[in-house]
Amino acid sequence: ESDATTPVNATPNAIAPTNLTATPGNALVGLSWMPVSGREDLALAKAGDRAISSYRIYRNGTPVTTTTENTYQDTGLTNGLTYSYYVTTVYANPAGESAASNSASATPFNTTYAIIGMGTAVTTVRQNSPINIANNSTHGQSVYTAAALNAAGITGPIQIMGLGFNVVTAPNLALPNFIVRMAHTTATNVAAWIPATGLLTTYSNTSYLPTAGGYDMLTFSTPFTWNGTDNILVDTAFSPVATASTTGTVQYTYVTSGYRLAFSNTADQTNVFTGGIVVGRLPNIRLALQPVPVGPLMSVNPPSIPFGNVAENTSAVQQFTVQNTGDQTLTGNITTPAGYTVSLQAREDETEHSLETAQRNTIGITVLAGNTQTYQLTFNPIATTVYNGNVVIATNASSNPTVNIAVTGTGISSALPTPVVQISTVSSGFKLTWIEVPNASQYEIYSATDPDGPYTLLSTQSELTYTDLRGLPKAFYQVRAIN
Repeated sequence: ESDATTPVNATPNAIAPTNLTATPGNALVGLSWMPVSGREDLALAKAGDRAISSYRIYRNGTPVTTTTENTYQDTGLTNGLTYSYYVTTVYANPAGESAASNSASATPFNTTYAIIGMGTAVTTVRQNSPINIANNSTHGQSVYTAAALNAAGITGPIQIMGLGFNVVTAPNLALPNFIVRMAHTTATNVAAWIPATGLLTTYSNTSYLPTAGGYDMLTFSTPFTWNGTDNILVDTAFSPVATASTTGTVQYTYVTSGYRLAFSNTADQTNVFTGGIVVGRLPNIRLALQPVPVGPLMSVNPPSIPFGNVAENTSAVQQFTVQNTGDQTLTGNITTPAGYTVSLQAREDETEHSLETAQRNTIGITVLAGNTQTYQLTFNPIATTVYNGNVVIATNASSNPTVNIAVTGTGISSALPTPVVQISTVSSGFKLTWIEVPNASQYEIYSATDPDGPYTLLSTQSELTYTDLRGLPKAFYQVRAIN
């Protein structure tokens, strides 16, 4: 039996969700995030191998529930209170839970609803609509005029938080990669395609199965703010279903050039803005409406920053961002715990002289409406001890004015023990092995032909063994632990 191979370590991937957004509603918050992947080649996987079990939703740091979808609606909340969320990925075989996603906050408040379109006609199962699958893939557009919104009692500016179609019968298959996009337009109908420029993606779902029996409301991940003057374009599409069928009907109002569509049984029509047909079937919609937010609003990412082990009297740097999603300037202060300092990271179009980029325990914060600012957090341990605490961001945000980022780090000794080395002969050379040195990240191997040197660096590595196959009749070695 041969000598053992070099030992190696591996940790199964536990990938955190990304791009978590929180959209407030009436006593609820709608959450959505980018899904993560499990094992890429399922054909090579055993049952459940590195499979995603679910996503776990945390509200104010406490787990609420798990879901297999990448959206969730948290209901039964109190209007006027701010709720903070993050999401983790739960894996199975090997079991484990990922780190937290970015944090997102929302303050539920009263939502009003209005219906646009009073017609009672219903599409047939062979007539294309936003949810019909008579063809495998359909992309459609409709315009809802400012006059129609005003007639329904809607005045702007106002935020559209979601919409729903009046689903009379559901399709028999879920719609893949269903998407809702919106834009302002001066067009009064869709006699011609309205181009993709300026379209805002307000809703997406990798697998949307409509619910029949009324308006099936979709909570937007990105609200659409109507300016109160222009008409509104609603653009919907879905990728090809596995098998087309004459299923899925909606209620509509007859309007000249009310619905323009492109369809195919073979190709994805989501980004096709040419050709197709136009019909007079304007789908009735129900809008969820909320006032436009007033004042500065703060969103911070990530919710926690782990530094791990850092040698004393050295430093490590990580970043966090502060986003102002409100309509007024966000101001305040950032304060760090002992062992940490913070500075503002200059953008490429700014000079460090124009910004306060010095590392401090407390700095001021100014983020213009709709902007995001990046900050650098530096860990400077001066002793071999644990440095845990919170970076406190206190601002004038109209809701959730104080946000804490949990930071953890440990100072370790910069003087590492000397490795204990053993040497043995192998074919055409010598083999060195040594015991792992605590807190060492790598090892430098030196060699000389005389015990007094000079010594030459042969290798820098993390393994605990090294074989010199240069075929020398005699050699002397040193191994140095580094971090």
